[in-house]
Parts: sequence; structure tokens; C-alpha cells
Amino acid sequence: KNQIKDLLFKKAEYEKETADKVLSFDVFSQTATADWFDPEWMFGVEDGFNIAIGNPPYVRQEKIKELKPMLQHQLYETFVSTSDLYVYFYEKGYNLLKNSGILCLISSNKWLRAKYGEKLRKFLREKTKIIKIIDFRGFSVFEQTVDTCIVLCRKEIPNANFEVEFVNVPSNLKGYEEC
Repeated sequence: KNQIKDLLFKKAEYEKETADKVLSFDVFSQTATADWFDPEWMFGVEDGFNIAIGNPPYVRQEKIKELKPMLQHQLYETFVSTSDLYVYFYEKGYNLLKNSGILCLISSNKWLRAKYGEKLRKFLREKTKIIKIIDFRGFSVFEQTVDTCIVLCRKEIPNANFEVEFVNVPSNLKGYEEC
């Protein structure tokens, strides 16, 4: 580990604190957590994931004011100072994929209509083939206070005639309790 630390610190120009974090991460622990993410170090993935599936935390933008400068500094194309936290998970998930990889996220659906969602909508429209969007507008999927959507897209530039399947789930859907 010390040899690896020296390589990270000296040759890869990691800061000492970062090198310590990387070395202390136990890739074999099912409960390991980290405040950093490196797919190659953690999983041996060098060219991106085939699929990324997630349920980003819904944190309103008012509660992440202290993170906004850091998010802006990281040059997110989708950055808007009024965006809720989950918006950045779409771009991060996309960036973790290999070409033709699949991204599937379940999140708030506010970005579909809100002003702060314009950059995310443009990003997805121009950089992905959106396979399906399921908008649970008004239908309570979980015991949450926000409306939900599921987005499934491929990291691939869409052609001009590409069609998106968009599903609106009615708020009065019957039979759900029986499933």
C-alpha cells in the first residue's frame, strides 16, 4: 500500500489527502463508503460502464447553496444555480458510461417542465437517444412528496428522426394496490 501511495502521490500527482483516501478504500467491503469516485480504482473499469442505474437523492436547491460553487467549478453543462441536486446525477451518470451505454434514473420529474431543467433537457436531447420517459405526474409511486419520472437513455448521438417513447401514468391508476 505504501508503494502504491508513493506512486499516487509522486507520479500521478495526487494530493497526499487524496492518496490516503484512495488507499484506505476497501474494494472488497460491501459496506465501504467514499467521498470520491474512481471507476478504474474501485471496479477496474477503464472505458466506462455498460449501464448506470440510480435513484438520486432529492435535495432542493435551497439546501445545497454551499455546493453550488463547487458544482459550477466542475463545469457541468447542466449547471443552473437554481437546479435541485438530482439534475447533476444525469450528467454524471452519462459521463460514467461507455459509448452506447445505458443510463436509467428514477428522480423528480420537475426538470421536465421547470426553467432550471432547460439545460438538462437540451443535454439529453443532443447527447443521448432517449429510449423512454415514464412520467408518474400525480401518481404516487413511493411515499414521497415529489412527482417522479423514470428516464432510460443510451449514450449515443440521436439522428434527426429519432422518436422517444413518453408514457404519462394517470394519477388515478387502478389496480396498483393488487400488484
